[in-house]
Amino acid sequence: MGGIRVLDDSIANKIAAGEVVERPASVVKELIENSLDAGASRIVVELMGAGRDLIRVVDDGAGMSAEDAKLSILPHATSKIATLEDLAEIGTFGFRGEALPSIAAVSHFVLITRRAEDESGTLIATEGGAATRTESIGCPVGTSVAIRHLFFNTPPRLKFLKQNRTELARCVDTTARFALAFPSVGFQVLHEREEIFRVDPSDGLDARIALVIGREEARALIPFEANPPLARVHGVTSNLTLHRPTRQEQYLFVNGRAVRSPVISQSLTRAYDGLVPHGRHPVAVLFLEMDPRLVDPNVHPTKQEVRFPREGDIFRLVHTAIRESLLAADLIPDVQPREVDRRPPVPVSGSAPATHAPSPGQRRMRFPETPSPRAPTEMTVFEAVVDRTRRASLADVPDEPPVREPLAPAVRVVGQAMDSYIIAEWGGELWLIDQHAAHERVLFERFMRADAERDLDIQGLLTPLTLELPAAEAALLSANLRELASVGVTVEPFGKGAFIIRSVPVMKRQRDPEAFVRGILGDLMDESNEFASIRDRRERLCAVAACKAAVKQGDRLTMAEMEALVADLQGAENRFTCPHSRPATVRLGAAELERFFHRR
Repeated sequence: MGGIRVLDDSIANKIAAGEVVERPASVVKELIENSLDAGASRIVVELMGAGRDLIRVVDDGAGMSAEDAKLSILPHATSKIATLEDLAEIGTFGFRGEALPSIAAVSHFVLITRRAEDESGTLIATEGGAATRTESIGCPVGTSVAIRHLFFNTPPRLKFLKQNRTELARCVDTTARFALAFPSVGFQVLHEREEIFRVDPSDGLDARIALVIGREEARALIPFEANPPLARVHGVTSNLTLHRPTRQEQYLFVNGRAVRSPVISQSLTRAYDGLVPHGRHPVAVLFLEMDPRLVDPNVHPTKQEVRFPREGDIFRLVHTAIRESLLAADLIPDVQPREVDRRPPVPVSGSAPATHAPSPGQRRMRFPETPSPRAPTEMTVFEAVVDRTRRASLADVPDEPPVREPLAPAVRVVGQAMDSYIIAEWGGELWLIDQHAAHERVLFERFMRADAERDLDIQGLLTPLTLELPAAEAALLSANLRELASVGVTVEPFGKGAFIIRSVPVMKRQRDPEAFVRGILGDLMDESNEFASIRDRRERLCAVAACKAAVKQGDRLTMAEMEALVADLQGAENRFTCPHSRPATVRLGAAELERFFHRR
């Protein structure tokens, strides 16, 4: 092994370039950051060959003097850092002095810049990091940096680049993220002299989000905001109809910097627990603004990852802001007759005038409000109705009409379809409610409240049941005795794989307590089932128990039972999905009905 030696500057700069410059998009990012630090109001990114042949970034910022221009291409030169303490309060992008020299080390580099107070500008050209030309030049105020033949002297780096369309997409995505973070700055991207992306300074954040994410997708976004003493978090996140298989469309910004943050990503994902299917991710644009001293951006050479000393507080802040916004929003999906929309309306002779479409306020109305949530020891309205019906049938004597909370005046239950779906009318819209999903949601929240307060309605069995299980299921049941008790299932070990079931939660239409317990164990044993997406062990058990106890598809309900179940759903915290994210309700508005029947 050879002795230790000090590398010459050319090799050291190429190593530094490997940390900062991974691909053309990396160069675009560094140069845009410098332009923003210079106070630019317009930034133009020009590309040839998806950045392989040319990357030119032009801005109308402050520009540099001749002396500063010469220093800017030297390693570790910066105008942002003077002392070690400055690293703890970084409020700009371009504090890492090796960005420009690192880029210059692997390209043919030309810098042109001028300040407003200077009569002429400065041109500096380098090849592989070595200066080849320095002179005064006439140019507009601002800075232009041209990078030609990227990685010309490091061929292995070229081999790792993807096809042009992939590299171009990454350059545009990088620019788009800056456009979201700086809505007062105009951005333009040209490729082979054709404009492929543009936002003007007059384009607000909403217009930019629609451009970056898509106009149709932007209609499915919900705003959120929280401003506690620690930090301010705000942005938009998707409703339940818009989710992706990856986090690619999650745009996260901390103090204006596009970042990757496991803490923020995880809090965003957890905010959708029980709302979107497992493995799916919401679309979001999230801004976190806080004291720079509480953020460490030096985790990665490109500053794309950040750490927080108070990660738990950041997690709770983001999670609470998004979760509360979701549960307060109107998340019930609309039925969209897209095929009918494309047909011209068919005039009907003598037809009645079409009813007026709901106003925008009606379309955004939430499920009708109900009285305060019941205490966890009370039966749900639905259970009280079913209980009275059951007792009346057993006694074979007339029973008094069930006492139940009234529905909101505008809600009218029309009936039941296919013994599975409740049809209701409210606010000029037709509501279709999945009776199993709705009851499952009501029971899940009831189990979770009871678990928190250690109180739940249970029904003791007149004759305790003996349950004999194989070894694996017996071990699983033994490990979950306390959790089962929290949802009202009292089970006692009886030796050699046998257990005694003494009670189950108060549940209607559940005729077989043994099948109920076996069903719970079966789902808990199957790690591949849909409930595996519920991360918390107790939440998962409550979800499984709710699924097994809820009314099923094919159960015929009376009008009183349907009205009671709708009332219970009104009082739920999450009225939109069952615990494993299937929709509980969809709606069809008057306008959609009119399009179905060609009345508009």
